[in-house]
Amino acid sequence: MFDDAMPEWMWNLRTAWVTTQTYGRIRDGIGDKILRPLGGCDDVERNGVRRNDHYVSIHESLWLALQRLRHETEERVLWIDAICISQTNNAERNDQVLLMQKLFHKAESIVIWLGEESHNSSSAFDLVSRIVAAAATEQACSPVDAKKVFKAQDLSGLALPEHSNPAWEALNSLFWRPWFSRIWVIQEVTVARGALVLCGSSHCQWSHLTTTARYIEDHFLTAITRVDPQRAIKFADLSQRFYEGPPHLLLNLLSQTRDSYSTDDRDKVFALLGIAGDAEYSLLKPNYKKPLVDVYTTLTKHLIERDRNLDVLSAVEEGQFRLKRDRELDKEIDGLEENELPMDSQLPSWVPDWEVHRPSSPFILHPAFATMKAAGSTQAVCKFSTNGLTLLSRGFAVDQVAYVGDSFLEAVPAPGSLFPQSGITNVRWHVRQGQSQLDFLAKQRGKQWEKMARDLKSYPTGEDILDAFIKTLVAGDSFFLGLPRKTLRAYYTAWRKYWRIAGVNDPNLIHSAYEGNTTEEIALATQFLQSQFQAAYGRRFFTTSKNYMGLAQSGVRIGHAVVVLHGGKTPYLLQRKRRGSSGYRFVGECYVHGLMNGETLTKPIGEQEFAIR
Repeated sequence: MFDDAMPEWMWNLRTAWVTTQTYGRIRDGIGDKILRPLGGCDDVERNGVRRNDHYVSIHESLWLALQRLRHETEERVLWIDAICISQTNNAERNDQVLLMQKLFHKAESIVIWLGEESHNSSSAFDLVSRIVAAAATEQACSPVDAKKVFKAQDLSGLALPEHSNPAWEALNSLFWRPWFSRIWVIQEVTVARGALVLCGSSHCQWSHLTTTARYIEDHFLTAITRVDPQRAIKFADLSQRFYEGPPHLLLNLLSQTRDSYSTDDRDKVFALLGIAGDAEYSLLKPNYKKPLVDVYTTLTKHLIERDRNLDVLSAVEEGQFRLKRDRELDKEIDGLEENELPMDSQLPSWVPDWEVHRPSSPFILHPAFATMKAAGSTQAVCKFSTNGLTLLSRGFAVDQVAYVGDSFLEAVPAPGSLFPQSGITNVRWHVRQGQSQLDFLAKQRGKQWEKMARDLKSYPTGEDILDAFIKTLVAGDSFFLGLPRKTLRAYYTAWRKYWRIAGVNDPNLIHSAYEGNTTEEIALATQFLQSQFQAAYGRRFFTTSKNYMGLAQSGVRIGHAVVVLHGGKTPYLLQRKRRGSSGYRFVGECYVHGLMNGETLTKPIGEQEFAIR
């Protein structure tokens, strides 16, 4: 039975539902038009529910949620999409997807079911209450401290447990519950006007959980407590923008939510249409009969033709980061035919595979992206082959990759976070084997990049090599571009000093780095490191035949062509097809210092058409 201590308002809601971590959303009293009969539903698991002598199998976590939610004396009407929407009826699924946003938006509240108690989750909820109280006190008494970097010894004065207390690990486990990784819950929690979080018999307001997440981020507690709040923060940011504006753009949503999971890869697009302000349903209407390759390709062509730019190409990443699929499961999903597997061998190289969980953050999410103008003010000049698989784009072959460094994948700790927000978020930070070896590789990679830069001797723009290198590390972040040389190098020097100390310690316990740097140095190092992580994490440093330097995805190789295409904010890397075949393979976007503001258009380079397949 449900816990007697639950708020009374929860029992009186006319429109509320629960989201579960097995794709089953429970809706309570949402109206006759949404209700569907139980008959004809698929059997999905071993537990069963009964209505009018008809049994339907359900997932275990849904069964547990029902046990917690059932009222002791009153009948409750529930609408459960895993049961009420036939998962084999594509027409019904297509229609219901379009209703989801309105349904959630009109509800008075939703109830988020995280599962039964485990990993000391009750202590996590106690800690949430203490952090919310600390945040309220701070806001009332000393709002100027809202972004202060806390050290381990500060916690006791805030009535918070010491950094080694198991409650912090329990809180991190709570943020890593499977619910936070599902693509469909993003729309639900984004548009909801209120939400209650349930885990076993424990509960709290969703707003309390997001307040906790922001408090941890604002005070840089991740590194000393091992709590990763980024997914909760992402949900809170999406919800705030949905209500306050400007409207979400579909391409940005796809890029921000790429690390989420879905049973059907088409849902990586369909699940976001309801909260995208620029989604055009006439073209992108959910269609579960449409093959996966067609869904992704149609979307990419639509964005290029509508926006007259190549921003969507920023999302392309190599298929090596695609999650391994269960081929037998794929065969059971309508629209995924045997000859379409694996996906990475079927999609055109210029079409983003949204199921690739890329380690790097695409430049489209970088603060400097709006000011990047590699192709000046030109618009995309593109055509598509008859079969829709080849992109014909006009532009310029600018340069060629000459040397490539190692990938930036090591966990150098920052006071706020160890990995960028859009990076590899399915890695548990406190499981780090071979620490000393990784520390060694981190230092070697850093020295390697700087040596590659210094080997250029001079830079095409006339800048000092070190200054150009520092600006490349942050991908032209406008804040650093506008700094005087002395100030710019002060940031870099502070970061180097911090990194030398923090990089040889446990990445989650950076006390030595705090003690070895002044408060001012930590502030400088933190700002530079956060910008560098967003720009360079998951990427490789490279230099070109014409002595330029840049950052590119891990797939960059010596000999790749550096091109500037009309309508592209960044340069791109192309690989010429093997001998005997024409055209190019699209490798990915790149940052090339000195070629980001239309400089190519002023050079005596002939324009040409690139056939990209």
